[in-house]
Amino acid sequence: MRISTLTLLTVFVALVLGACTENVGDLMKLTPEGPTGPLYGRSWYNSHEARPGDTVIYRPQGYIMPPSVPRYGPVYLDGLRFDKDGQFTFYTFGPADAPEAHVGRWEPTQENQNILTMTLENTELRPPFRLRVLRVENDKLVVLRLR
Repeated sequence: MRISTLTLLTVFVALVLGACTENVGDLMKLTPEGPTGPLYGRSWYNSHEARPGDTVIYRPQGYIMPPSVPRYGPVYLDGLRFDKDGQFTFYTFGPADAPEAHVGRWEPTQENQNILTMTLENTELRPPFRLRVLRVENDKLVVLRLR
C-alpha cells in the first residue's frame, strides 16, 4: 500500500510539473494578425543565472531577483523588449553608466520562426545579431546567442 501511494504521488507531481512548462510554439506564435504570447510587449532583463554555454536567462521587469544577481539601480546590465509590431528595444548602460534604451527591429528568420534577427537603428552600437528562443514562460525567457 505504501508503494502504490508513493507511486501515485510521484505520477501526480510529474503531471503537474509537466503542465507548468509550456513550449515555445504555444507561447510565441506568429499569426497573420501578428505575434502573440508573453514574449511580446514586456521588458526582459538578464538574470545572470547559471546557464550552459551561450544560453541566457531573462526575467520580466518586476520579477524579484535573488540577492546574488548584480543590480545596477532599477535595471540590470542588459535587457530586451520585443513588440508585436516588430520594434525591438535593447537596454544597456551608456557612457555615463546611465541606462539607455536603443531601438531597432526584430524579425524571424525564414528557415526557423524561433530564430530572431535583431537590428538596432544605431548599428555602430551593436551590429545585427540573432537569438534562438529556446523557452518562453510567463516569468522566464531562455535564449541562445547565435554567432
